[in-house]
Amino acid sequence: MSLYCCDSQVHSKLVSDFDGFVKQYGADVACWPAGEARICCLGMLLHMADISNVAKPIIMAIPWAKGVSKGE
Repeated sequence: MSLYCCDSQVHSKLVSDFDGFVKQYGADVACWPAGEARICCLGMLLHMADISNVAKPIIMAIPWAKGVSKGE
């Protein structure tokens, strides 16, 4: 799941799914039901963290990229 969320090819689907859950359950993810909606939220958080990798200083970016590629 973690590498899937970081794959740029699935960006549009992940954003669309997340947007659908926000519209369905509201912006407070703590109120979302367990299951697919929360998994989507966690995937979105990982995706956002991975996208920001290019903005990190190189000393942080390299360990982050290695961790993501290992699924950590």
